[in-house]
Amino acid sequence: SPFGGELRADSPTFAPKMEIRHRQLMDNIKKYQDKFESLGRVAFQTETLQTEGGAQEVKFALLTEDQAYFLLTLSRNTDAVVTAKLELVKAFRKARSQIVKNDVARIEGKKARLEETNAIKELVQYATDQGSQSAKMYYINITKMTNQILGIEAGQRDKLPPATLDRIRMAETMIDVTLRDGMRAGLHYKQIYALAKERTLALVPLLPNGLAKLAEVAA
Repeated sequence: SPFGGELRADSPTFAPKMEIRHRQLMDNIKKYQDKFESLGRVAFQTETLQTEGGAQEVKFALLTEDQAYFLLTLSRNTDAVVTAKLELVKAFRKARSQIVKNDVARIEGKKARLEETNAIKELVQYATDQGSQSAKMYYINITKMTNQILGIEAGQRDKLPPATLDRIRMAETMIDVTLRDGMRAGLHYKQIYALAKERTLALVPLLPNGLAKLAEVAA
């Protein structure tokens, strides 16, 4: 799991895979802590867990990839330890791959958002020239419309998975194109906004795993 922007393996998950008690694992970390620290600071956390004897404070370690591999070298190669080594390699590889996917999706999303924002900026001026007194509200209203159509809560975009970010990117690209099409066609600004909403609603069912509640949005 990520910790301070770095991938970590938590000791409570790690210990059962090695078929050892968590306390024994923590003893090894404490015994060789200076060696672990040579690979980076060892992060510790404490959680309160409910046990048969009541609430108990449990201290655990969050290990970097190198620290986790070093921990495995301190145990003899039983079948469980060999399996744990393999699972660790796969887990860190999968986590790194997911981070790359997230980063790519966010970068592509920001590009689409920038293009859409430029189109909205042009629409604001276009609507103002047509006599609108509140054209600047389109920055907020179009974002709200997109979030509502896609079923996304405000302020949650930075926490969304790549698949959802891709849906947002495609919706915002549709809005960008529609705004520019409407202005080129000389439509009234209110018609352009309505057309953007209509086209985005029509796009949603074509997106993978669409989340929109079309009946609510169309109402």
